[in-house]
Amino acid sequence: MACTAGEAIVPTLTFDDLTPVEREAFDTLFTAERAVMQTENTDVDAAFAFQRCDLAADGNASVMVFAKPGLFCEVDCLSWAINRTQDEHWQIILAALGPVEVAGSYSMSWPDLIARVQDQPAIVHKYDGASYREELEGLIYGEAFDLPEAVAWEADESGFVGIVPGSSGPNGEAVLALDMLANTIDPGLGELVAGLTDLNGDDVPEIVVQGEGADYCSADGCRTWIIGVRNGDAHILADVTAQGSLEIASTTSDGYRDVIVWGDAGAQVLRHDGEVYR
Repeated sequence: MACTAGEAIVPTLTFDDLTPVEREAFDTLFTAERAVMQTENTDVDAAFAFQRCDLAADGNASVMVFAKPGLFCEVDCLSWAINRTQDEHWQIILAALGPVEVAGSYSMSWPDLIARVQDQPAIVHKYDGASYREELEGLIYGEAFDLPEAVAWEADESGFVGIVPGSSGPNGEAVLALDMLANTIDPGLGELVAGLTDLNGDDVPEIVVQGEGADYCSADGCRTWIIGVRNGDAHILADVTAQGSLEIASTTSDGYRDVIVWGDAGAQVLRHDGEVYR
């Protein structure tokens, strides 16, 4: 089944509702838990609940496993996702504390998953090409949001900063950025799309420009620039190849938000070094 963006994944299946292959996968991956249940004379349905979720939208549903309060947890319980690989093996691709909901954003074509624990910041789990994880190079994905698009380029009440297209900026910053690129690269190439964001909190937008079409894009992604504007002059802060949109992180380096770039090898974090992003 497909899980719906913005909604929690609700377990409605019992162990017997799983296919024989899925049950065998659970027994293999949760051997330690099986041993505890046997010792405590507890059956699977007393300790776990299940759901199927076609996270990759490829017809190969992952099995979501949810621990119930009791044997393995008291209040905040773990949630897992197990998935069948191309070679017919099963592996755990998600281990998250708390209930899980599907975000409206995507990483490597898989939906981001949000785990929520009462009185704690929500944590976003992102797919890296092999499994979900809540951190990258020590960066915790601590920003969860209900809608996939930001409505303004400034940070909102929760501190979320998005990339918002369709505006020239309060002082024409997007126009300055595009004019600068036109003087740097061949303006006769494919279309350039600009969006505003605020990476350093100075109320002056930075501009993210992404190329479209064969001139800028390949199987590796599309050429993408981050451009800053200072005293009316535009300058390049980053020039990268990205699959999909850049993601603005909650952490900072030298006063600038870290930026997450997705590619074939997964994700990398760009950090500002005082002059540019590296």
